[in-house]
Amino acid sequence: MEYFLGIDYPTLWYLVIGLLFSGYAILEGFDFGAGAWHLFFQKDLSRRIAINAIAPVWDANQVWLVIGGGALFAGFPVMYATMLSAMGQFNNLMQQV
Repeated sequence: MEYFLGIDYPTLWYLVIGLLFSGYAILEGFDFGAGAWHLFFQKDLSRRIAINAIAPVWDANQVWLVIGGGALFAGFPVMYATMLSAMGQFNNLMQQV
């Protein structure tokens, strides 16, 4: 088995993918939280402040998700294929409802 920095490759990929998806979840939680608070603000100025607070990082959140998907494909292609096909089947099922 090959090693990089004393860690075997599957473990290293697991850590990288976990870091990427954790970064996505944390930053997306920030967006969802600002959006949820936005509903309770009465003044337009307060709403604009909430929206402007997330504006600089809004697009960056999806980058974490895309890079995490690419890392998942590079590190564990069978898992990637299984997850994507399952999500496609779920999407088809939901469209029929």
